[in-house]
Amino acid sequence: MCPSGKFTGKKGTPECIVAPLGASVSSAGATTFTLCPQSTYSSDVGGVGCLPCPKGRLTASTGSTREKDCVSPEWNFYQGFVAVGVMFAMGWQYVLRARFERVAFLRQWRVTRVLSDTTRQLTSAHMLYAQKLRAETVFEWGKHRFRNLFMVIGLLVVLTVTTLFGILLQIGAISFKSMILFKGLNLNISFMERLKEYWELIADQLSIYFVYLIVEPALYLVTYFADLKLNYEFVAITCPGASSPFELGLNMGILGIAVVLVGSDIQVFKQVTYNAYIGQKSSMVMSTTYIKWHLTKGNGGLFNEYCSGLYSWLVAMCIFFLEKLARIDVFQTALQYLMSLVTLQVFVSNGGIHEVDPACNTVKGFEGYDTYIATLTSGIFYVFFIPNCC
Repeated sequence: MCPSGKFTGKKGTPECIVAPLGASVSSAGATTFTLCPQSTYSSDVGGVGCLPCPKGRLTASTGSTREKDCVSPEWNFYQGFVAVGVMFAMGWQYVLRARFERVAFLRQWRVTRVLSDTTRQLTSAHMLYAQKLRAETVFEWGKHRFRNLFMVIGLLVVLTVTTLFGILLQIGAISFKSMILFKGLNLNISFMERLKEYWELIADQLSIYFVYLIVEPALYLVTYFADLKLNYEFVAITCPGASSPFELGLNMGILGIAVVLVGSDIQVFKQVTYNAYIGQKSSMVMSTTYIKWHLTKGNGGLFNEYCSGLYSWLVAMCIFFLEKLARIDVFQTALQYLMSLVTLQVFVSNGGIHEVDPACNTVKGFEGYDTYIATLTSGIFYVFFIPNCC
């Protein structure tokens, strides 16, 4: 059994490991160490307890390793009061005076409307081409049998590859949206381990083992987004009450982005106008007449004409593939993820106000300032957000 200040790492392992800096082991027989809580530190290895910071000082996080990490939070309060004034001005302009809605209207008028008009014109042109093609098509299967057979086989291969790629994209979208649900509900489950098992099972069932190797980097990206949390280290504020105005500002910004995305009708454009354009173009680019047009529009000898035409067709297919990728529901998924980062409940979690730290409220000369800032911030939340949410 390991004495205090040491731990085994795994139960039943005879080797004892010394507790690292910023941590302690207070009892014998421990299998792990405990990081020093906020406002304490441990400057020696093998510590059996953490030392408290001098009165009126705090640490920015757990696991502090020296007394110098204990800082005086007075500057927190100065920043906090300034931020309260800035948040009030921003709330007045962007929430009460509906500047977010005005930005959304301008985006809808200057961007979405122009995109919709241009896309409708392209769709009409493709529809005219398709109708003319059907009217002028003469079916002569037996005249160019081998060439037609080659074209059919090629189109089948392209269709198979694109279908498989589309299925993987849909499964990937389901995985990402499941992560959003997991993050938004704060579910206490090992989500990423389950997600990796899910993709391994898909690769095994399809007998396509390279699939997991392809999606593994994407899984690391999903893990990053799943673990992403808003923090306020950029303002070096340690007191929760003093950081509440910055938290309110970030939440206000996220909700403003949501208002702009919804109010600009970009999602309506994608789901209605753009999808109709892609559907019409799909029937055109895969037609043999369209491919033959590319193969015969070049100049020079027969071989050069064929090669330049083939290159032209491949470029057109790459552009169309990128256009198909643009159908991915980026805006709605981004909106769902952004809303999972919103934490409005924190502004009423402590008896109707934002959370505060008793240690911050006992700083000499600044007694109760953390509560004052938290109360002002929650007051701004009640004034600006409640009427617009209810």
